[in-house]
Amino acid sequence: KDNVAVSYAQPKTLEERVRVAAEFKENMQCEIPIWLDSMSNDFEHLYACWPLRFYLVQRDDDNVKILKRFDPSDATFDLMEIREAIETLCGPAGSGDATTGSA
Repeated sequence: KDNVAVSYAQPKTLEERVRVAAEFKENMQCEIPIWLDSMSNDFEHLYACWPLRFYLVQRDDDNVKILKRFDPSDATFDLMEIREAIETLCGPAGSGDATTGSA
């Protein structure tokens, strides 16, 4: 949605973090899955995902694997590099070969 301000106090519990994410997803009509970090920010500490990074993630049942991390260069991303990596791993867009995953 355009011009929507979002303001929340920093969550202090995992339950609060889940609630904020659920409200964001509903209010923004976000259709992709959202994964949340632990309250000790284990993922952030391991993978340095803040402020902006894209990850290509594969999920099979309960197993999750990071296939590729995309880092910004001069505060921007090479979207063709991201698209090519996705197509290499999942098949061309619209081919029906790609599966929906979580990120």
